[in-house]
Amino acid sequence: MDILKSTLIGISIGAIPGIIFFEILRRTLTKGFLSGFLLSIGEFLGNFLVLLLIYFGFSQLFTLKLTNVLLYLIGSLILGYIGIIAFKLTKENIEQSYKQKVVDRSSLVAGFLIAITNPVAIALWLSLVGSYIQKLSKTSAVINIFFLAFGLVIFYFAMVTVVNLTKRKIPTKYILLLSKLFGAVLLFYAISFLYNFLKLIMI
Repeated sequence: MDILKSTLIGISIGAIPGIIFFEILRRTLTKGFLSGFLLSIGEFLGNFLVLLLIYFGFSQLFTLKLTNVLLYLIGSLILGYIGIIAFKLTKENIEQSYKQKVVDRSSLVAGFLIAITNPVAIALWLSLVGSYIQKLSKTSAVINIFFLAFGLVIFYFAMVTVVNLTKRKIPTKYILLLSKLFGAVLLFYAISFLYNFLKLIMI
């Protein structure tokens, strides 16, 4: 494996619609470029932290039942909160973001929290890091892990840029509708996480 391949893998993973994908779209549409980009940076930091923990031998931590119970519970609460906020957004909030450079600094924190509380993504990282450890030296593995996570940022930066440049062509009422649609997607994930949490504690 090399740096380019790891970066391309990261870009490919970023292109798969999922929790962070929809929330970056929503924040860019409703709050602007910086909010969407900060969310992607927070997600990068969270992913890189998880990847490093796995690399340095903490992979068993993520396979423990207690860890997964906590991840599903906390993840459902975070996604549920963000989903509800999306439904509370008004047309006036969106129009205000057009007039001012609104920077929601909580986007950085939200991206980080989403990354470290997503058991589905963590399961993917477990398998990828395992392959790196088997095939590469320690230094090369760390470098490739970094560029794997960085590949997602490259894709999200491109996505945020395109969405930010085109959003003014979309009527505000449709952006509001999209925000609620993406909020509904996040609530769906929140409910599925909650379901998995309940399933785990009942076993």
